[in-house]
Amino acid sequence: MKRQIKFRGITKDNAKWVYGSLINNFQAEICDESSGFGFREEVQEDTVGQFAELTDKNGKDIFEGDIVKVDFKRDGTHESIQVIEFYE
Repeated sequence: MKRQIKFRGITKDNAKWVYGSLINNFQAEICDESSGFGFREEVQEDTVGQFAELTDKNGKDIFEGDIVKVDFKRDGTHESIQVIEFYE
C-alpha cells in the first residue's frame, strides 16, 4: 500500500487553508492542488501539518496538529480529547 503524502497550511494572510505538496520546507510553501494549476502558496510555518492517513466519522482527512475527540466505547461514556502527532 502506497502512503499518500499530503500537507496543509494556512496562507500568510490568514485567508484560507491550502492543501497539497510541501514544496519548500524553509519558506513553508505548499503547491495548492485546489487551484488546478499548482500555484505555490506561502503558508504560516506553525500551521503546516501532514496528512495522518486517518479520516473522521464524516470522511474528512485528519492532519497532524488536529484536535480530535475519541470515543473509546462508542456510547460516549469514555471520551478523550487528543492532538494528532507523528511518532516515528
